[in-house]
Amino acid sequence: MKNNYILLVLFILIISGGLKSQTNLLASYNFNGGSATDNSGNGNTGTFFGSAAIMDTLTVGYNTTDYFSVPASVLNSRVQFSAVFKIKFTAFNTTGAYPTNTIFSADNSSTSGVFALSYQKDVTKWRVGNNVVAFDFADNSIVTGKWYCVTLTRDNIGNMKLYVDGTQNPTVNTYATPISITSFLVGQETDCFASCFAANQCGYAKYDDIKFYDNALTSSEINSNCAVLIGVNEYQKPQMSIYPNPLNGDILRIKNTSSISNFNIEMLSIDGKKLKEFTFTNETEFNIDMSGIKPGIYFIKTTQNSQSSVIKIIKD
Repeated sequence: MKNNYILLVLFILIISGGLKSQTNLLASYNFNGGSATDNSGNGNTGTFFGSAAIMDTLTVGYNTTDYFSVPASVLNSRVQFSAVFKIKFTAFNTTGAYPTNTIFSADNSSTSGVFALSYQKDVTKWRVGNNVVAFDFADNSIVTGKWYCVTLTRDNIGNMKLYVDGTQNPTVNTYATPISITSFLVGQETDCFASCFAANQCGYAKYDDIKFYDNALTSSEINSNCAVLIGVNEYQKPQMSIYPNPLNGDILRIKNTSSISNFNIEMLSIDGKKLKEFTFTNETEFNIDMSGIKPGIYFIKTTQNSQSSVIKIIKD
């Protein structure tokens, strides 16, 4: 019943906001199969460092070597943007000089700390850094070992809002200066150009489904991105890698990214109608012929041992 409810919520939210979100998508990383590929179709493929490329998630340990590099052009020169990601903290950094758990950190060749987002447990605040100015969003609810869906938005006049699991933080901060960066990292805080890391400022967390948009997402769009996670105690990562997405041709490829077999796969229309159904047994990969499917938004629902996951696909 829970899975059916989540699927229904996802359909409703995608109908209200999903088309706009996909149009404004700058970069998207789901890390399926340990891949750094940008799934937005914009070619902004990232780079893993250290041991960060763990299957299906970006994992940063307590060190200065694990991180993920995003092309700086994704956010460079922007005032308006949204950053969406899922995160599960392994432990909080609370000792040493300026301890924090870094989400993003960016700089340029002449100035360090141009843009950063972190969670600082010692003061129980999410902190956004823009140049030398820090903007705080108080939040004492964050714990280790739990997945959260977090969204940071900034509109065209610089109003910054933070959402956790779809709920907006009551604080609104304002800073309208365009971001000027030549280096953009996930998981480490850069105190000089793309380096000078400190272990007590690393992310020390698992990250997943990182997305960047060129607009400030609405509440419905934010809930659309987080719909599979909201209301579920533990985030269930889909066990399928589905590509290309968006689909520009007629063949959709599905790859099993786990050691588990015997999945049931359903292709659903945006109103929930079942269009195709398959059983994934011992195959590692197979194709779906989409030649008879009209352009639009669809869903691939995978079910194994009564646990279901939903992935949105788009046929152009």
